[in-house]
This record gives sequence, structure tokens and C-alpha cells, in this order.
Amino acid sequence: MNRQQRRTAKATARKAPVDPVTAIHEAGHAVFAVLLGLQEGWPSPNGALEYIEMWPKPSQEILEKGGALGGWTEFAMFSPEMNAYVKPYLQRLVKNDKIQIADLKPAFAEMQDKGIDVRRWLRARLLMSVAGAAAEARFTGKAIDDIYFHGEICRADHESVKRHCHLCALTKDEYAAELEDALTLAEQQVEQPEIWAAIKALATQLKHGRMSGDEAARIIRQSMPEEQVSQP
Repeated sequence: MNRQQRRTAKATARKAPVDPVTAIHEAGHAVFAVLLGLQEGWPSPNGALEYIEMWPKPSQEILEKGGALGGWTEFAMFSPEMNAYVKPYLQRLVKNDKIQIADLKPAFAEMQDKGIDVRRWLRARLLMSVAGAAAEARFTGKAIDDIYFHGEICRADHESVKRHCHLCALTKDEYAAELEDALTLAEQQVEQPEIWAAIKALATQLKHGRMSGDEAARIIRQSMPEEQVSQP
């Protein structure tokens, strides 16, 4: 395939319809990342949301990162307060843009010594991670446990949750309990009319390619009463 053929194929793929289930799933992540992120100290106006990317067929690079088949929602992992502690470790330890999760454990211990509630951060991150499954469950009528534990779209979400729990040194039982609480709460939250309206509004605007956090946050804000934006 020559360069012109590749460009034509790429343009055609971008025009293909977005899978509605994947769009709802990624919109669920994004709405929680914006609303809950703002509530938990991530900066305005996007909260923890960086971007949403949709594709008809993922690249090998995306699959190697653990990306789902049809979409990816990128979060800012730490709030600015936490970044102040994490950044020095990243600067010292990162090699070739990669770092082991275990390398950040000393930063978490330091934060806990300073009174930062890392368990609260974990709960916020868990909610953002399972929100896609909660939105998908409402949209499809399937059980959230089946979607989260067995759905292909949730594969990367599941791995992310495990890494976050490992950072906070949770035991196996603590991990199971926190995850169960997050799934239950996310399922309850997407039943709220304002939250569900925001998820649907964003999902209908997703196309193949990348949507910035700015654009997604704007759509979310426009779909909700102003007083609800900081109250997921």
C-alpha cells in the first residue's frame, strides 16, 4: 500500500461509525474524570481528563499499552498536590518513558507521613476506572460485574485498578472490598439523570480520532446544570 492509499484508508476509517457501546463506555470514564476530578483537587476545567481517543481498529502500540479495541480515555494520574511528591521520583527513575509502579511506593509513604489521604485518591481513581463499565451496563442492560471482569473493553481498566491498589499497599481482601464499593457506587451514580445525560451527550459527539479534554469538558458542562458540575 502506497502513501496515498494509506491516507485514503485512514480517512475512510475516521468516517466510519463509532461503536455506540464503546462511545458510552469512554464517555462514562470521561464524565467521572471531569466531575470527580474537579471535586478531588484536579485542576479546572477538565479535572483529571486529558483526552479521549476513538479508533475503528487499534494500532499495535495501543494494544501493547493495554488499550481497548475501540477507544481510550486518558487520565491525569495524580492531583497537583500529589504530583509535588511524585515528580522527583519520576525524574530520577524514569527511563525510556517507563517506570515501575513499585518505584513510586516511597513517594506514597512520604505522602502518608505528610497527612495526604492516599486512600481517598485511590477511591477517586477506582471510580473513574470503573465508570466506563457502569455506563456500559446501563446502556446495554448487562450486569456490571460481567462487563468489568469479563468484557474486552475493560481489560485495561482492570489492570489500571490493580496497579493503583498495589501503590497503596492494599491486601487482597482490601482490594476486593474497595473494588466492590467502587462498582456499586459507580452504578448508582450513572442512574442519576444529570450524570446519565452528560454521558449520553458526550457519547453522541465522539468520532474516530482524538477529542481534547477541553472539548469533552465543554460538552459535559453544557449538558448539566451548573451546580452539578462539581458534584458527581
